Amino acid sequence: MTFLGVTANITMRQTRAFKRLLLGQTRRLETTLDRVSSAERSTIELINGVDVGILRFARDGSLLAANTTYARLYGTNPDDPNSPPISVEYAALQGTALPVSERTFTRAQRGEIFEDARVWLFDAEGTWRALSVTTMPHTSSADDSASTMLVAHDITAVTEAERERERIAAVASHELRHPLTVIIGHADLALEEEDELTPKIREHLETILSASERMLGIASTMLQRSRSGFTPTQDRRSFDLVPLLAAVSEAFAATAREQSVALDTDLPDHLRMDGDVFRLRQVLDNIVSNAVKYTPAGGSVRVSAALDDDTAIIVVADTGIGISSEDLEHVFDPLFRSTRAQEHAPGTGLGLGIAREIVTAHGGTLTMSSELGHGTTVTLRLPRSVSPES
Repeated sequence: MTFLGVTANITMRQTRAFKRLLLGQTRRLETTLDRVSSAERSTIELINGVDVGILRFARDGSLLAANTTYARLYGTNPDDPNSPPISVEYAALQGTALPVSERTFTRAQRGEIFEDARVWLFDAEGTWRALSVTTMPHTSSADDSASTMLVAHDITAVTEAERERERIAAVASHELRHPLTVIIGHADLALEEEDELTPKIREHLETILSASERMLGIASTMLQRSRSGFTPTQDRRSFDLVPLLAAVSEAFAATAREQSVALDTDLPDHLRMDGDVFRLRQVLDNIVSNAVKYTPAGGSVRVSAALDDDTAIIVVADTGIGISSEDLEHVFDPLFRSTRAQEHAPGTGLGLGIAREIVTAHGGTLTMSSELGHGTTVTLRLPRSVSPES
């Protein structure tokens, strides 16, 4: 009996110890689960808090997750991500509804990878929204399973701003065309009076005519861009850069003299390259014009060019008012004008942004260095790429 009692006592102690161990493990497991649940809740709250729609599909096409922004955009039930959407995707604003097989949800469900697919969404409230939708492969670190992520950005405000900009450009270019046509017509008539023109007056009239014709070309391009898109290079051909630079410098020589600014050139005899002459003239006009405009009396502007291997390098350096380091970071932003520039001369802030776009389309670079009060240097690097027949 004593043996049985001792054995029973040992068994009871072991049972109590095991229960304590089990209880401790249970509590630790509960704590771990609480931490995991808290982390999951934080992740879900974070995903639901972002202002982009997010979906996640399994490899078999089943929907694993959808955030509240996607549910709001597409009118699905937030508690049932698989509920049918109320909103409908269209290929264009007030255009044709996309077939179900071509809608972004279905494409992502198939595992299709695409970037910046633009669609218009017509929601239950009768509102049109522009969306940029991108999909990407995703692998979870937790279960190592492959899936597809869909991210939908609402770009309505950006699209509307772009449409308004295009509308303004169309109106402005249309209004510019009439007075420019009048100027060109009168300049042509004046140039026909051969016997009554001195060589100097003829030179001035030819400059007016040339500048007006270029301006009319720019206005026509603005109108074309607002209607059907803009191509920063349209008529690429082989040409000599040196006469172009000389013509640009000559066009601003009179303005420089009036402002007591020395405008000099340092150019080689020839520098042939390929490019859109009209567009590059637009770039150079803008840069030299700025250099002269923002250089006080007694200062200087120098236009130089050289060939480095297969790259044409054009430098326009001035001793003007300069640009602060803070403003220098934004000079190519649309509509940006530095504080000093606003104080010194009128302008729109559009020129340099367009100039860089044109240079980039040529495969080149447009950079600027400056020091406030000590002038600015603008450097263009353009690939020569001369065709064999040139």
